[in-house]
Amino acid sequence: MKRKKRGMLGSVVVSTESYWTEGRNTGGLKCNESLCYAEIDCCNEYVAIAQTQEELQEQYSRMDMFYIILKAIAFYGNNDELLKRAGIVIGNFISEGRFSKSFSSIEEENSYVVGLIQLLADRVAANEDASENQNFMPWYVENILSKNFYKTEKGKLNNPLSGLDDDDFNKKMKEVGPYMLYLVTGTTGEGGDERAILRKKMKQNEMLNYLSGCGNNVTKATILKNAEAGIVAKCGMKPEKALEKFKQEAKQKGTNGLGFVLEASVVAAIIVGACTLLAAVVKAYSEIKIASINAKADVQNKISEPTKDEINNNQPSLADWEKGAAEAEEKAKEMANQLKAMEAQEVWYKKPLVWLGIGGILLASLAVVVVKSKKKKKTKE
Repeated sequence: MKRKKRGMLGSVVVSTESYWTEGRNTGGLKCNESLCYAEIDCCNEYVAIAQTQEELQEQYSRMDMFYIILKAIAFYGNNDELLKRAGIVIGNFISEGRFSKSFSSIEEENSYVVGLIQLLADRVAANEDASENQNFMPWYVENILSKNFYKTEKGKLNNPLSGLDDDDFNKKMKEVGPYMLYLVTGTTGEGGDERAILRKKMKQNEMLNYLSGCGNNVTKATILKNAEAGIVAKCGMKPEKALEKFKQEAKQKGTNGLGFVLEASVVAAIIVGACTLLAAVVKAYSEIKIASINAKADVQNKISEPTKDEINNNQPSLADWEKGAAEAEEKAKEMANQLKAMEAQEVWYKKPLVWLGIGGILLASLAVVVVKSKKKKKTKE
């Protein structure tokens, strides 16, 4: 099927070649806006790997929802009460199935989105939506209502990567996304070196804190969503599938002695590249010496600057899974030996000649017993 990214939302034409924010850079966005754009961008990456029309439509519908949320922020961002009311309406849109429709064309869907924007305004004004979507509102409160602010003064970004593209920070976070594979997938390390993997997850989370506390207008949720988009874009598959491919490569190294032929993964090479890029980003922050505008946020999130060695040591590696692969290999060998033993047992009792031989031995033994018995009788006589 033909795959393509979406080039329009509602009445807005968007660039799908790179991260997009309607011409505004990261500094010009509130934290909740940055997250919505990151979500839409991530949807576009999933569109690029979609295999069915259903998968495409699912991602387009998610884009519609986040675009409506962006409109709610634009309309009601200066009034928390109205912004919450908008969230209640959007949650009810979900419950009513307004983001679960299929369309014959993107143009038809865009026209529908424009109508939803007007319906949102009408229902917020009427204030008649009493019930709340309990599956949606907790997320909305945490990520939209509670993040309805600029981390920097009046949205001015002290961007250490300025002079490049407007959305360079978000692009960089996508490029280093594979480094955070363990965080994005939430792996527990089962089947590998669990202690090492969980330690790396903790360190990756510290890196997340560091990056979100470097004088930018993004939250940890936004960076994680950028990371997810980066994994999908670079690996060409969902993060969970990328993790399985990564584990498969480790397994291949551990089981090649058994003659298994497994498809090689490229995830390890991608992670190494992401690690190098991440070190460059951290170096850029270090050289510019960002002065935090929001001291409170920085104190909460700031950690010591990661060194290059720390970055290297905490990236996902095949060694994290080789131990599990080696154990699996030993189990496979043990099972193979047991199978051979069973096959050997099965062979001897199924062959007729073996039974004839056994019968002959038994008859000969019986004959010896009979002869000995007769000799004993003669002796007694």
